[in-house]
Amino acid sequence: MGRYLDIADAIPRADPKPDGWNALADDPTKPDSGTGNARRLRESAWKPKVSFGKRVIWERPDTGFYYSEESALHLLDVKNIRDKSGANTRR
Repeated sequence: MGRYLDIADAIPRADPKPDGWNALADDPTKPDSGTGNARRLRESAWKPKVSFGKRVIWERPDTGFYYSEESALHLLDVKNIRDKSGANTRR
């Protein structure tokens, strides 16, 4: 049984981060992240969360539901358009 553990230990582990990964610039969960989209979402009170160890999902501040970054940006843009239009929203 010990032989199998020795073989398993000898296998090189794959780095989960791709080449060129910059933890400070590419990780939206870090407060000083350099990505513009992540910064926009954080400034609008959206909170990032790492899902399944690699994907980042965003918590919507008013409902608490989680969305992908693309969906969160779309919802943020739609909200900004409605806020700037001056039209009354349904309640």
